[in-house]
Amino acid sequence: MNEKVQDKLLELFTHYKEGLPDKIKKIELLWGSLSENWDVVKFNEFQCEVQNINASASTYGFFSVNKAARELEFYLKTLFDYPLLTPAHRDDIAKLVENLKQSVTIVEEPTRFSFPKSSVHDNVICILDEDALYKELQDNIDPSVYKLQRVSHFAELESTLLSVNPAVLVMDVGFLDENNETHINQLLKKRSILLFCTSTNADFASRLRAIRAGSIGFFHKPVDFFQLTKTLEDMSATHLSIPYRILILDDAASLAEYYSIVLTEAGMVTKVITDPIHLMKALEDFQPDLLLSDIYLPTCTGFELATLLRQDPLYVKLPIIFLSTEDDRFKQLAAINLGGDDFLTKPVLPEHLISAVKSRAKRGTILSTYITTDSLTGALNHATLLQRLEVEISRAKRQNLPLSFVMIDVDYFKTINDTYGHLFGDQVLKKLVRLFFSRLRKIDLVGRYGGEEFSLVLPNTDEKNSLLICDKLREKFAKFVFHAGQSKCSVTFSAGIASYPTVGDVSALISGADKALYQAKEAGRNQVHCFVEQASL
Repeated sequence: MNEKVQDKLLELFTHYKEGLPDKIKKIELLWGSLSENWDVVKFNEFQCEVQNINASASTYGFFSVNKAARELEFYLKTLFDYPLLTPAHRDDIAKLVENLKQSVTIVEEPTRFSFPKSSVHDNVICILDEDALYKELQDNIDPSVYKLQRVSHFAELESTLLSVNPAVLVMDVGFLDENNETHINQLLKKRSILLFCTSTNADFASRLRAIRAGSIGFFHKPVDFFQLTKTLEDMSATHLSIPYRILILDDAASLAEYYSIVLTEAGMVTKVITDPIHLMKALEDFQPDLLLSDIYLPTCTGFELATLLRQDPLYVKLPIIFLSTEDDRFKQLAAINLGGDDFLTKPVLPEHLISAVKSRAKRGTILSTYITTDSLTGALNHATLLQRLEVEISRAKRQNLPLSFVMIDVDYFKTINDTYGHLFGDQVLKKLVRLFFSRLRKIDLVGRYGGEEFSLVLPNTDEKNSLLICDKLREKFAKFVFHAGQSKCSVTFSAGIASYPTVGDVSALISGADKALYQAKEAGRNQVHCFVEQASL
């Protein structure tokens, strides 16, 4: 592991060790106050402090403290059904608190952590397949981001892997047999290379052979190249350079920082909050792929938190992993039933934390894509587009930044469908969206508003720049040549733009962009107009 990371963890360990006596002193004082004046609120605070010590001590390797805190925490759990504590209960707790106090005198050595090594991949997609598939992918994969490398047989693949470490391999199942499928699986797994298989035969045997070779995707020929291209770019982008965004919520700042260091070292981007009251703002600003949360928090429980988020359409799909010292299986299952996706018991080894977070974030991203996108084009569906527009306009107002909303309509699309057929029309729409994805920023949103109408949300982009962007997209799209049998044609689109702060809310943005689009079409199509507010008489 990077020595700088080890130094950060050592610094955390030292800071924790220095502050541990004060943490235990706080528990001792809380119990002293409770012994004199019973208070349910203070008793809950007392329990939270004991739970935090239990979790953090085990994480940092203070096993004597962890053992004493765990015994105290376990005993406190047995008292839930008692409205008031008996003298015997108080004596028992006093002894356990004293044991905890004494445990801190035992000197512990800092734990040296080991992290799983992550492979560094080249921006290469290897193709072990027929020429037609390679050429089609050449026309659709963005060459500024991904390089395609053709190999013609298995032996050439092995020699190629000596010089490059591709993110993805696309292979026809015909290149697999009983002798090499296990070898390919081991070879690709060792290098963390993603495998996608294609085949003219989609029977059980072909799919099973692909699975045994380690395939994570199967495409039946003739291949839907739009779907293949989108899948390859989505998966390889995640595999290569787009890190998962993890929001960490834990009231123990030291533990939250520890999790942040571990996940950052594994290539993720993290944000830490220690108070649930800041959760909604953090979700809106940070837009995480996953929430990692303690179950026992000062102002609410993880159960309440999960219920709250699952009632919000924006966060109903957000993966949640709970972390806690709680080992009661029924309570763990209750957390899952209320909307959690996984439950990890503290302390968590770095490799287990990384594996759980990555797998849940990856699955969450895939499921979210299915739910939020239009199945034909891959653009955001209508409902999701409007939800995201609400979030972006709220952010623009809060940060005092511009934002542009664009309405786009394919010119004479009904005539195109009537002349060349609906399948041809579908290819036009897919190509248009591929253009948007390849030319726009990651923060820009592409949505299918309905039919042949699409929308763009361009954060931090004023009217002047959005006009330049849309004109370049329009000019590029008009140069594409579409083939329908022996016929070929070009297609154009018209666009209307409305921008914040000139237009102040979501409904006005949509209305303004729609009016500007109408003006562009009335003026002859294949052009972009900006909304101008008419002065009232």
